[in-house]
Amino acid sequence: MNCSPESEGAMVDNDVAEKVKVMRAEYLQMLKQIAVDRGISQAAIAKHTGLKPSNVSRMLDGKYSCNLDNLIKVADAIGVKVTISNK
Repeated sequence: MNCSPESEGAMVDNDVAEKVKVMRAEYLQMLKQIAVDRGISQAAIAKHTGLKPSNVSRMLDGKYSCNLDNLIKVADAIGVKVTISNK
């Protein structure tokens, strides 16, 4: 969605986008730690997901923002189930 700064919805959209960005980074950081704890290498994650090893590395190091599909692929490779629930 493209919103101009003047529109009332722009602030809400920007707030949501920022929250999603922060949440994604936190989830990837947790997944990285779980992978380390379980002894799962980034190469193994790349092989399981079909992603390039360099992209997996950048994702888990917080240098690359991934989409939800790839986040779920990485979680699956590590053996973590991603769920969304209503508070």
